[in-house]
Amino acid sequence: MVCAVYAAVTRGIWLDEFWSLRLGNPGVPLFDAVDRLWLGDTNPFGANLLYRLAVGTGVRDIGALRVILSVPATLLFLAGTAIFSRSSPARDPFYLVMAMLVVALPAFVATFGDFRIYHWQLCAVAVCLQAAYRIMVEGSAAPLGRVATILALVAVVAALSLHFVAGFLVAAAIAPMLLHLVRLRRWRTATAIALAAALAGSATFIMAVIQYGRISQTVDASWIETTTLDAMLMMAGALSAPFLANPAAAAVALVVPRAPPGDRRTFVLVIAAGVVLGGALLTGINAVRPVIVDRYLVPWQPAMCAILAAAIARSLRCGWRLYMVAGCCALSIAVTTVRQSREVGWKGTRDFIASTVRRCPATRVYAISPWRLRNTRDSRAANLERPVFVEAYQRLARNAGFAVAFVPDALRVLDVPAACPLLVWIEHSGGRRLGDAASLLGQARLGFVQPVRVSRFATDDGIVLVAVRND
Repeated sequence: MVCAVYAAVTRGIWLDEFWSLRLGNPGVPLFDAVDRLWLGDTNPFGANLLYRLAVGTGVRDIGALRVILSVPATLLFLAGTAIFSRSSPARDPFYLVMAMLVVALPAFVATFGDFRIYHWQLCAVAVCLQAAYRIMVEGSAAPLGRVATILALVAVVAALSLHFVAGFLVAAAIAPMLLHLVRLRRWRTATAIALAAALAGSATFIMAVIQYGRISQTVDASWIETTTLDAMLMMAGALSAPFLANPAAAAVALVVPRAPPGDRRTFVLVIAAGVVLGGALLTGINAVRPVIVDRYLVPWQPAMCAILAAAIARSLRCGWRLYMVAGCCALSIAVTTVRQSREVGWKGTRDFIASTVRRCPATRVYAISPWRLRNTRDSRAANLERPVFVEAYQRLARNAGFAVAFVPDALRVLDVPAACPLLVWIEHSGGRRLGDAASLLGQARLGFVQPVRVSRFATDDGIVLVAVRND
C-alpha cells in the first residue's frame, strides 16, 4: 500500500478526475446534485456518492483525495483475504496467492492513484471471487461465517452498483456460479447471493434506464469510438494482464503436473464461463454502440488472477516457487509505482506555462476545449463538458500562480502582446499525436491579429501553442 500511496500523491491529474470533483462537489445540495449532475452522468449514483463523501472531507489536494477514496476499497480486499484465509478449513493457500497476483497487477497501483471508481471495482470483484472459491470449493466442508457472508454480500453489491459496464461483466460472471449452486442444491447460499445480486442489479438497471433518458437529451456525440477489433484487443490485454505482470506464476502454471482437481476445476470452469459470457455479450453491444474502454474491463483482471491462483496455489507449498512468484510480485509493484509516479498528466503543460509566465510576466494564457478541434465542437456533448474544462484549467492555473482565460467558441482572433508570447493551452487532446501548429489552429478556427511565429510544446496528454509576434 505504501507504493500505491506514493504513486497516488505524485502522478498528474487528468480529465475524468475533474469530472469526479465536479460530481462530488459538496457545495451543491444533494438533491440539486442528483437532478443537475448525477442524472446526466454516465455512472451510477453509487460512484458519485463516494466522490461526494471523499470531497466532503474538506481535503482539496487531488493526491490526498485519491488515497481517501481508495484506502477503504483496499481494506475491504485485505479484510476479505484475511477472513477467507483464516476460515478456510484446510488453510488453502489460494486466498494469499490470489491476493499476491492481484496486487501485482499494474491496474492495482494505477487505479489506487486515480480519483475514479475503478479501484473499488477491482477490489470488490476480487473479494467476490474469493468468496466464490470459499463457497464452491470449501463450502461443503465448512459454511461461511456471519462476518464472511456480510463481507461477500457487500462486495457483490459494490461490484454491481458502481459502474454500468463493469457491473454488467460481474453479473455475467455471477450467473454461472448461481446455476452451479442450484445444481448442487445449496439453496441457502444461492438464495443469499441471488437476492443481493438482484437488489443491486435491479437498482443499477433502473438507474441506467432513468439516466439514459436524461443523457439522450444532453449527449449527442460520444468520445468512445471502439471498433470490434479494438474491443477484442482490449479484452485480450485484460485477460493476459496477470500473466504478464507475474510471469513466474504463469511459468508455475505451465509446469503444474495436472489440472486442478475436483471442485477447484469446477471453480475455474465456472469463472471462465462467466468471462466468456460477459465478453460475448459486451462485444455484441459494442458492435451496435461503442461502450468499451480498456479501464472498464478492470474486473476481468482479478477473475484471471483467481483462475491462475486456483491452478497453482497448491504447488506453491514448495518454497522456491513461492519465492519466485513473490519476487515477481514485488518487482511488478515497483515498476508500476515508478511508471505511475512519472505520469505527469495535465501538470506537464501547466508547468511549462508557469515557467513561461515567470520568465515573461506579461504572457497571455488562453485555453480551449479539445472538442473545438473536432467536427462535434458545436454538439450538446461539447457544451456539457465545457464547464468541466473551465474549472480544470482554472484550478491548475491558480495552483501554479498564473491566470488563464477560456476562449469562447465565438472568438476567432487573438491579440498577441508585444513583449511576451501568447499561449493556447489544449488538454486531453492527444498531445504529441496531434499535427503541427498551423493545422491545429485551422482545426480550432483560431487566428491572430498580428503576424506571428507559432511553435508547440506537447506531452502525452496535452499541447501548448506558443505564438510570438514577428514585428
